Amino acid sequence: MIFKFNQYVIDINIDKTRSFYQVAENIADGCDCPGCRNFEKAVSHLPQEIVEIFNKMGIDMKKAREAYVNCKNLDGTLFYAGFYHICGKLVSGGSPWKETSQMSKELDEKELFKINENFQIGFQDEVGLLEENFPLPVIQLEFFANIPWVLEEENTYL
Repeated sequence: MIFKFNQYVIDINIDKTRSFYQVAENIADGCDCPGCRNFEKAVSHLPQEIVEIFNKMGIDMKKAREAYVNCKNLDGTLFYAGFYHICGKLVSGGSPWKETSQMSKELDEKELFKINENFQIGFQDEVGLLEENFPLPVIQLEFFANIPWVLEEENTYL
């Protein structure tokens, strides 16, 4: 199925993507840090517009391949980044990561699709930490988001 997000056009095999996520482990199953545990729980509190986009692509948001806290925000939310894998092809649009030298890349925020003020996504052919049994072909969905702290324990990132 074809999806368009500004300059990105992606062709997703939704059935294969959804089948993978049905058996994949939740992010906090693979990492017990407070950031991962919070992310897994917090995605249930995100606006419906975000959840619907991920659901339509066949992605279970609790099963990010990578999610990490970059910093705290003045409003008490945490700025997360990370990625998911999708069975499909990037038809058009380029990576939001631009090479600044042979050894480094920098995020070009103009390349991101803004779902809302707190959640942006981008896509790329280059994938990291690919699961052994992930169906091919594969692209990577990168996300950048302000996520609330929802755990009942102290937020150690503040």
